[in-house]
Amino acid sequence: MSKFKRIYYLGGFVILVLLAGTGCSNNNDAVATLKEQAAKDLSAAKEKAKRDLTVVKEQAEKDLIDAEKKAQKEIAKAREQTKVDEHIATLELEKVRKQAVADRAAAKKAERELSIVKKLSEGNLAATRKVAKEQLEAVKKKAAFDLAVLQEKVDKQIAAARADVTTQLQSIKSTPAMVYVKGGEFNMGFEGVATPEHKVTLSPFYIAKFETTYKLWIEVKSFASTNGYAFHLQGRAGTPWAPAMAGNNQPVTDICAWDALVWCNAYSEMEGFEPVYKTADNAVIRDSRHSNAGNLQAAVFDRSAKGFRLPTEAEWEYAARFRNKGDFAPGDFASGASANSSDIKATSEVAWFPFNSPAPNNHPQPVGSKKANHLGLHDMSGNIYEWCWDRQDPYQTLPQKNPVGFKAGGQVLRGGSFGHGNNDLRSSHRISSNPVNFSVNVGFRCARSH
Repeated sequence: MSKFKRIYYLGGFVILVLLAGTGCSNNNDAVATLKEQAAKDLSAAKEKAKRDLTVVKEQAEKDLIDAEKKAQKEIAKAREQTKVDEHIATLELEKVRKQAVADRAAAKKAERELSIVKKLSEGNLAATRKVAKEQLEAVKKKAAFDLAVLQEKVDKQIAAARADVTTQLQSIKSTPAMVYVKGGEFNMGFEGVATPEHKVTLSPFYIAKFETTYKLWIEVKSFASTNGYAFHLQGRAGTPWAPAMAGNNQPVTDICAWDALVWCNAYSEMEGFEPVYKTADNAVIRDSRHSNAGNLQAAVFDRSAKGFRLPTEAEWEYAARFRNKGDFAPGDFASGASANSSDIKATSEVAWFPFNSPAPNNHPQPVGSKKANHLGLHDMSGNIYEWCWDRQDPYQTLPQKNPVGFKAGGQVLRGGSFGHGNNDLRSSHRISSNPVNFSVNVGFRCARSH
């Protein structure tokens, strides 16, 4: 019987008692009925509790049986797993034991081999040390020799670098417009232009970046006139039909080769260098007039002097055709051009000639107006022809070093001019003229020995 029901019946009984105590006789029947009903309910509750208890007991017994069966299965499974684990452990233990035996055998073998090696090493150690000592001595000797060779090479490179720096500094000191040319070997001449081609080797030299301007000509000439120099011709800028342009930056023209020679000596003296051109008795040549023709005709070219001079024909062509070390433009190209002289567009980029300097304005243009060649030199082709030191003579087939040509014959002119066709602009093209001749198409640029 549940707690709630018990309270219910108890409450009812109390009520009946209270009613009976009041003396109310008419309620006796009701009380009896309630008692009877309470007794029935109590009996029913007891019966139900017995049944419920029986069911719970039966279910508990069933669950207990199931639990025992499950436990027995788990125990059996655990026992089987234990047997398997014991077997695996036995196998692993056996494997370890076998490996230990093998390791012991290997250790004994290694010990025996080590003993043998020790004996051999002790027997060969002296010989090995001797060989090693000999090899070390040989390596030391070779290293010392290689170091000496390397030191000599480095010393030479340093000396060469210092010489280059010195010459560059000298060039800068003398005039910023001079370009240092390291010199070397090239094939002078060109098939169909000037033959035969022949190998020429040149020492380092300087060459002017620009043709000598009328402005510089006048400056040096003014110095020369007060220092014992005399000139056959006075030079000009422009032409009789096209007067000089402002700034006097056109190349000087209307001078003969002897005027250029004497002017170079004056320029050298003005800049503090030893003049190059001298008489047979070692006197500096200071007069380009016809009255001094004997000394001019027999002028001595002192290559060891560091003053200003005309470039040799070979120096001029080397500087005109140079592209890079060992690489030179073909001799039928204008200097610095990307194609041969028949290519008008390519030639016009580097040179003044009748195509881009037609009449009536055909006259020398200010220097440096066109694209420079690979050495940074302007107007090597076109604008004006340039005097060189050499007299023109037929080329020789044999290799030559620092050639200067004969002292007889016409004075070499190179480069073409504003008034000459594109074939004259070819870097290997050569003409000559009497050294006393002059023209508005002719001037010069300076060079210096290294």
